[in-house]
Amino acid sequence: RLQELGQAQWFRGQVQNWPKLTPGLHRPNVDFTRAEKATHRFAHWVKSTPGLEEIAASTDAMLAVAQHYGMPTPFLDFTIDPQVAGYFASVTPNPPASGTESCLYCLNIKEADEIWGVRPGIDPECLVLDVPNLWRLEAQSGVFIWCQYDDLNAPFPLDRIVFPYQGAVPAPTDAEIYPKQESPIESR
Repeated sequence: RLQELGQAQWFRGQVQNWPKLTPGLHRPNVDFTRAEKATHRFAHWVKSTPGLEEIAASTDAMLAVAQHYGMPTPFLDFTIDPQVAGYFASVTPNPPASGTESCLYCLNIKEADEIWGVRPGIDPECLVLDVPNLWRLEAQSGVFIWCQYDDLNAPFPLDRIVFPYQGAVPAPTDAEIYPKQESPIESR
């Protein structure tokens, strides 16, 4: 409904309603130096692998690929599809305890851009990336927020819908979120 009313365009689902919305790179259990070295090694691999020239040409595209495969980055995954966010707020290999609060973050990107556009290179930034052959990103209608903070809510509190965890939603399915056929980049 928020999307229909134009009050939110981007969404993020989380099985647990953590107090902070923190990019992987800034989470307390991540060794920043080690993650930075891994990112440099990954970038070197992308730049030296034939067939990945389009991705190698964009730091953001490389970080998007790294993000989708679990590397800590300054990106937070969002989607333009509320149903995809619902999937990520309900599907997990390790279901939480009964009564755990799940949540959907709802972002009005117009408001965010007005607030975040004050200090370019410092404030968070909304990124819509075309990453060739990253079918997972396409299936998930994925977009990103680049965030150098340990809590995206600090500079601009996001609306969130909090609800008790009740298990997996019936749709979309795992196969719709994670296509079984791998794209050329995914197979690498």
